[in-house]
Amino acid sequence: MSQSKQEAQDAHNAQMQIIADLFNKDTDIILKLWMKQQAAAGSLRSDLISEEEMRQMSFDTLAGINIAVSAGNMDDIEAEAFDAVKTNLKKVSERYAMLDFSPSETATFIFSLKEAVMDALQQQYENDTDALFSGLMLTNKLVDSLGLYTFECFAEAQKALLAEQMSTMSAMSTPVMQIWKDILMIPIVGTVDSARSQEIMDAMLEGLERTDSEIILLDIQGVASIDSAVANHLLKITKAVTMMGCHCIVSGVTSHVAQAMANLGLELGGVNSAPTLRKGLRMALASLKEINAQNVDV
Repeated sequence: MSQSKQEAQDAHNAQMQIIADLFNKDTDIILKLWMKQQAAAGSLRSDLISEEEMRQMSFDTLAGINIAVSAGNMDDIEAEAFDAVKTNLKKVSERYAMLDFSPSETATFIFSLKEAVMDALQQQYENDTDALFSGLMLTNKLVDSLGLYTFECFAEAQKALLAEQMSTMSAMSTPVMQIWKDILMIPIVGTVDSARSQEIMDAMLEGLERTDSEIILLDIQGVASIDSAVANHLLKITKAVTMMGCHCIVSGVTSHVAQAMANLGLELGGVNSAPTLRKGLRMALASLKEINAQNVDV
């Protein structure tokens, strides 16, 4: 290594040592200043999270940073030395997402650390401008990298929460209910596209497998409109049910629905249908009685 490169490396190591010493010796001071900065920025949301929990998350983050900088690394947060702080920041991001913090409030958590470290550096090196400037440069670069990582984790956490909420809403909009022994019912409300059709089919087949029912009542009275695409989706659902050896009855086939399907040249393919849920239930009970009688004869 040339002398100039060696000198540059020595200077860089000296700069990192300044930050390492600061985080190691003045952790309590930095934590106090950081909490003050978070409060000033409005990210200490007492309506969502306690100050004690916020303080603990901040302390754990500082502890993780201390591990990394003590290992002589402030340049590459992908290095193993940053595993602890990244793990903590991911937990913070997930917690913030769950509590419905805004993206800016989440970013403020880590970016406000800059001001805290700057204040601590000024207290420690007020008469050493070179050390102060070097420390600020390294801190800014480090916190920027950790801030971007935190924001990415927050975005992923929000995405996961949204997917979970959508899944919950889907399950609520496609309830499979056991209304009688060996009889399941699933009311369909709203639109039926390919994705919704698959959800309905999955819910029905899972319900049949779980309960070993003989009959499933598919009520379509709440379907927004019936066109060829919707009708084909419904036909696929009834065929899948039939393939499992289960009888399928479609209720809610009103005169309007029947006329629409007739105009489209569509048929339910031998599946029993009823204009109302009440009649559909009567048909289901009658069919169940026949099935039980056949089972007795066998």
